[in-house]
Amino acid sequence: MRTILALLLLTSVAYADKPAELEKALARNRSLLVIRKADLEAANKAAVIAFGPANAKMFSVGYRKAGSAEKPSHYVASVRLSPAEVLRFNEAFKELLTGNKIARYEKGRQAKLVELELTANGTAP
Repeated sequence: MRTILALLLLTSVAYADKPAELEKALARNRSLLVIRKADLEAANKAAVIAFGPANAKMFSVGYRKAGSAEKPSHYVASVRLSPAEVLRFNEAFKELLTGNKIARYEKGRQAKLVELELTANGTAP
């Protein structure tokens, strides 16, 4: 009888944790954020508003067109966005989103960079 009660208790606890597990799974999903060099400062300011002062240089990895020797033309950030963070992101990046100055991709990071024909160029100035 005790074993049955213990199993029922464990089952109810496991069932109660499903929303927490879902939240964790959603938080693991990565988004790739891509901006143009001209929008670097505005994007980093929005990152501070959305995610805090530790993200002042969230967009710090420069990318350029594949095969080009020029300086970076785009900057990329890879972030995990939980549902709550998506709301903060949308609010903080509203101006960049409405002006189509930032792109958010849910696809695998490397696959999207290849599709955009971008290669790594170093870090932000």
